[in-house]
Amino acid sequence: MKFGGSSLESAGAIEQAAFIVKEHLNQKPVVVVSGMGKTTDRLLEAARCAARGDSYSVSKQSESLRRMPYNETHGVLGQRAEPLLRGSIAPTNAPLLLRCLL
Repeated sequence: MKFGGSSLESAGAIEQAAFIVKEHLNQKPVVVVSGMGKTTDRLLEAARCAARGDSYSVSKQSESLRRMPYNETHGVLGQRAEPLLRGSIAPTNAPLLLRCLL
């Protein structure tokens, strides 16, 4: 099973992906996750800004990319997210988030 893009774009979408995985646990699925919604577009925009020498916009894009998974983790797990996120502006381990939902 592979999830990425719009299937991971929000807390609700992440919960739906986790539900789909749960429904297939008896089949011992291999789960692959890639970038959350619009991640590739934001990376490309940051690269274009960098090519223009627009360091302010690169910084804004970078911060947006770093915060997106952090915000959605809070959206899915609420207060249970705190131990996972403590000491980090953004989780880098989406499988860990899915595991918490299973």
